[in-house]
Amino acid sequence: MPKGVRSATCAVLANAAELGGVVLISNSALGETFSRAEESAMKWARVAKEEAHGMRRGAWYAVVGDGESKLVLLDVNRSNRPVNRSSLEFTDEKPHKWSVVQRDAEDQAAVRASSAELGPVYGVCPLCRARVSIVPEANEASCPRCKKVSDVDWDHPC
Repeated sequence: MPKGVRSATCAVLANAAELGGVVLISNSALGETFSRAEESAMKWARVAKEEAHGMRRGAWYAVVGDGESKLVLLDVNRSNRPVNRSSLEFTDEKPHKWSVVQRDAEDQAAVRASSAELGPVYGVCPLCRARVSIVPEANEASCPRCKKVSDVDWDHPC
């Protein structure tokens, strides 16, 4: 084991234990991941409206640490990210429908989404988190990145 990896791993485990959760341990120096958080997740979360905290709005992330603290650990691109519990929506099952994101056209994030040709209403793939324009009221959408075809969740926009 490379020098420093053991102590770094212990520090990560100690921090995760304080949050009461399972940890995804990834070591880029070794080029390996020791846990598959998304495959074993018992709970999923996405950021609530207007509180993206640098995460993709509408994307569901595996909960890897959920204790009694105000913070919840999410697996965000193979890194643990603590997020305030009050900023999250939760579900117990892995989402299989496209999230619908509705932005105020005046919002800066909506301007960025528009520059990506997404517009103020777009979808987020439940599998790979790609953002795409979706036809209003479409029942399903196909992801150009992962090729998955899924229903669109118009009943729970974010």
